[in-house]
Amino acid sequence: MPLSATVDLQTLLLKPQPARPAGKDLGEAAVVGEWQAPLQRLLRAVLQLARARAGTLRLLDPSNGALLLVSAVGEVDTHRLDLRKNPGGDCGVCSDALRMDQARCAAASCACARAVAESAPAPSDREERREERVFVLPLHHGAAPCGVLNLFFDRSCEVPSSLQALLPAMGDMLGLALENHRLARRALQDGVTLERLMLAGEVHDSLAQSLTWARMRLSLLRAAIDQGDRVAAERYLKDIDGSLVDAHARMRELISDFRTRMHPQGLLQGLQQVAEQLGTAAGLQVVVVNQADDPALGAEQELQVFHILREALSNVAKHARARLARVTLSRSEGRLCFSVEDDGVGLESRGVDRRDHFGLDLMRERARLIGGRIELLSRSGSGTTLLLSLPDPQADLQAPPAKAAHG
Repeated sequence: MPLSATVDLQTLLLKPQPARPAGKDLGEAAVVGEWQAPLQRLLRAVLQLARARAGTLRLLDPSNGALLLVSAVGEVDTHRLDLRKNPGGDCGVCSDALRMDQARCAAASCACARAVAESAPAPSDREERREERVFVLPLHHGAAPCGVLNLFFDRSCEVPSSLQALLPAMGDMLGLALENHRLARRALQDGVTLERLMLAGEVHDSLAQSLTWARMRLSLLRAAIDQGDRVAAERYLKDIDGSLVDAHARMRELISDFRTRMHPQGLLQGLQQVAEQLGTAAGLQVVVVNQADDPALGAEQELQVFHILREALSNVAKHARARLARVTLSRSEGRLCFSVEDDGVGLESRGVDRRDHFGLDLMRERARLIGGRIELLSRSGSGTTLLLSLPDPQADLQAPPAKAAHG
């Protein structure tokens, strides 16, 4: 059965849904995150239409061909199923369905069907052990295979005729849901990797340097004590004390930075909060000017933009010797633009150390993750401007309608 039908269910599947706790069914497989509810709803609907006793969704890992279990409903014990089933192994039913682009049906020789049969309650004396059969539907996103739908039946593997006409559309729906689930997992992994990179860089470039300096001074202090040079010993002791004070202060900054989260009311309120904090802690006046009305960013975009702008303002407070910083939100030529301008001494006057380079690299990496780019403009004695731009989510809505051609 070729899967050629297409349905546009992007609005349905991309709508964020709160994760709900597992139900009483034995096979409520946990899908962490916002894709749990859509996957479970779709799978339940297919299960009811097909009158099957269990169903699973497996996501294809293109790197090794493994099929990863991401959702299951009905009478199925997910602990008995191989979560990383290899389609090239002894079974091969799922891989055949994907390769031939056709629905397949297999008897109890299928490893999944055996697992479902073993998880079922033991039959009574009058009941006969049921022979499980599995129906496999290949799922696609565009032209590429992305997973399989497994439906488990008692004896007969007949799919109701009312469902057969819907199977291609159902396949597209589930394929889109699986692809979005994969992208969500990838985005989460990228975010975690970036946060670890930031933490490692901060520890290396601040704490490690302070402690290394203290250790070097400690050896000089020991030599001064051995030589009875009291003046040098007091100088080295003062250096060590200052280095440890600096390390302690930087550790407190790191803890504060990594505890900071987006303001519950969104980006603009978060920036206002940062402005107030810097005004109190560093004496820096921060003005936020919004010329873009509602930026209409997604949750991940908003969070990354917030971190970039907060880091830029933090750098101004620490290094620029500025009195005023201005954050401006605007729109230009289909892009959403953010700028951070200061009246400080500029990069050339203050010099740029390794930590500045590392911080800028992290900001650029954050921008790349959301499809944006960063530019840095500076003149000695004239301050610095950081520009962040990314595709405007509302560009298509704001574009004027095309004029009809006249023949």
